[in-house]
Amino acid sequence: MPPVPEARVLQDHKRLPASFYHEIGITFLALTFLIGVIYVGCLYYAGPIIKAQQDKADVEAFINSLMANAKPFAFEIVPDALTLLKMPAQDTSAESKVELTEEFTQARSGFTDPGDTEVPNIFDMPVGEITYLEYMNELPRELQDPFLQMVSEIETLVESLNKTYSQETLASRIGKKEALVFGDATLNTKGEASVYPSLRVAQAHFAAEILARQLPSQADYFRDFADSYIQNGVAYGHYSQRDAKLTEMLVDDYLNEAAKSPAGSIVIQSIEQ
Repeated sequence: MPPVPEARVLQDHKRLPASFYHEIGITFLALTFLIGVIYVGCLYYAGPIIKAQQDKADVEAFINSLMANAKPFAFEIVPDALTLLKMPAQDTSAESKVELTEEFTQARSGFTDPGDTEVPNIFDMPVGEITYLEYMNELPRELQDPFLQMVSEIETLVESLNKTYSQETLASRIGKKEALVFGDATLNTKGEASVYPSLRVAQAHFAAEILARQLPSQADYFRDFADSYIQNGVAYGHYSQRDAKLTEMLVDDYLNEAAKSPAGSIVIQSIEQ
């Protein structure tokens, strides 16, 4: 086939109209706008998610840093608490099933079953217009640190003793496991059974005694409140009267030893002023 002259090629080539280029420009602008909208939308919706994930990562890193640098817990107010403070050996013969059943029945007499309501908490005890928990948070720093140390020492002491003795609930001892109410209240801070001694009893008795010393004019109120709270534990089927009484004595022994230590005496004397 003979070559086509260059003039013929130019003649046969049809030039695109200007409207075609105009449409291409509009299409390009529309695509650019669409891409921009998608990008902004991603930033708008994904931004908070990304930030939340970053915040979570930062919090986890902070907690890991604290854990890495945290000192192991140590008894500072009563250093010898674990060896010095003990509970009497459990004597199952001291409380027969008949006596325990009668004790439980009396505690339940006139008692309103709380049903599925929230587990009662001694930290909600009113102290004037605030709660016991808020009272602890508002203590001066120089008093708050040793005070919270005492709280932690009692919790740790109870947890240690819980490993030594049987932790069968009152409801179980009288053959009425189904009568147990608020089963979580029979556990310590580690999620282990805490009946003898009972962490709930220890916390309530400690709170009442500390507040009674600071506000002697209201001492009866705090002690009555704590006693009612503790007696409810019997009605819930958590522990027996004997379990509760011996736990209270353990806390009293701790406070007596704390008063002999420099840090403990500062807390107790400051509270009593």
